[in-house]
Formats: sequence, C-alpha cells, structure tokens
Amino acid sequence: SFKTGRDHHFLSDLETDLFHLLNWSDAILDIREQYPLDRAVTRMIANEMGIIHPRDTKTKTDIVMTTDFVIDVIGADNNRFTKALSVKPASALEDKRTLEKQELERRYWQRETINWGIVTDKDLPHVRIGNLRWLHEMYSLDGLKVDHADYWTDKGKRFIGELSRVRSGLIQDFTRHLEDHFSFAQGDAMTVLRHLAATKQISINLDKKFSARESITTLVINGHSGARRTA
Repeated sequence: SFKTGRDHHFLSDLETDLFHLLNWSDAILDIREQYPLDRAVTRMIANEMGIIHPRDTKTKTDIVMTTDFVIDVIGADNNRFTKALSVKPASALEDKRTLEKQELERRYWQRETINWGIVTDKDLPHVRIGNLRWLHEMYSLDGLKVDHADYWTDKGKRFIGELSRVRSGLIQDFTRHLEDHFSFAQGDAMTVLRHLAATKQISINLDKKFSARESITTLVINGHSGARRTA
C-alpha cells in the first residue's frame, strides 16, 4: 500500500478489490485487514444469541473471529472516525449460518460504538477497480531497469510539460510523439502515464476502461496552473 507503507494480505478477490478503492481514497487514513476480535466477547455474544460460536472444523475449538477491514476515515468536517467492514459475495448472504456470524460481528462492533457494514460484489464499481489495479502496478518504478537514476523523474517532467501544450489528438498519438521526439523507449511513455496517474499527478477517467484511443483531453494535470482542463 502506498497509503500505509505496509504489505497487505487478503483472502479473496473481493477483499483485494475493496482494498484498491480504500487505498485510493484520500478520505481513508489507515487500513487494517483481518482484524482480530476479542474471543471472550464474541463467545459471550454467541451465547446471548443462542448460536454456536465459529469453531475450527478439526479441533472443534472456538476460533478467533476477524473483521475483513477496520479503517480510519477523515470526514468532510475533518473529524476522524473508525469503521468496520465485512466483505461477502451477495449470494453468501442467503445462507443462514453466514447471516448468524454477520449478526454476531455487527453486535460486537455495536458494543465498541463503531459503525459496521457489509460490502458485497454488487456494491463495487468494477471498471474503476480494474483501472486502479492497472495503475497500482506502476505506482513505484524502482524495480524497472533504466539507464540512469533520474530517468523516470526526467521522463515524468517531460511528459507533463508536453501534455500541458497539447490540445488535440489521441493518447496513442501523444505517446508515439514522445517516443519519436524525446527519447522515450518504446512503451515507456505509457509506463510514465500509469505512474503519473497512480501518484495522482495526472487524472484519468477511472469510471471508463482506459484506452489509448481516447482523446488526449481526457488526461488532466493536477495542481498545475498552466494545465489544460477538461470541460
């Protein structure tokens, strides 16, 4: 995560998808996955509900339950708060046992006075997530072999400089222009585009699948007073 500086580990594609949304959002301050719940408390709640506490199938020992995500958020009023999220396929919520465990989890966080909610595959914007996955791969370019230490920094500045002057054409024409006239190796202009978008130096339309055949005007330079802006 470029937000937390930590490696995160997930148990499903749905969890990974939600992570990319959380990692991108400026409102999210921290992300903790597979957050362990106090087993004494979950046992007490299960007893109150009259249900069997989740157990290891082999040893029959009560397991330590976890919540998929616990996140720290900053609201519009700059107030910070914590939220707990469970991630499940929508189809799983038709299962009685799954609902029992979700209710147990809800009651746990209610005791902690922390808002808890369920996120399903039907709640996730899959095109946006696909674009974020694509950008995330190029957030850091440190592992890519280049001629000199400042190669990517120099190319990024050149990319933004040229982008601020271009008024028309396709993205693929622009990247070819950089390769033909500014010593970008083949494919490097697109790598730089992805890196600049991943680091929020430029913006792309995240809610439409990215295509190099789109107009160059769909790329917007962030925080640049002389930048061309889209309508």
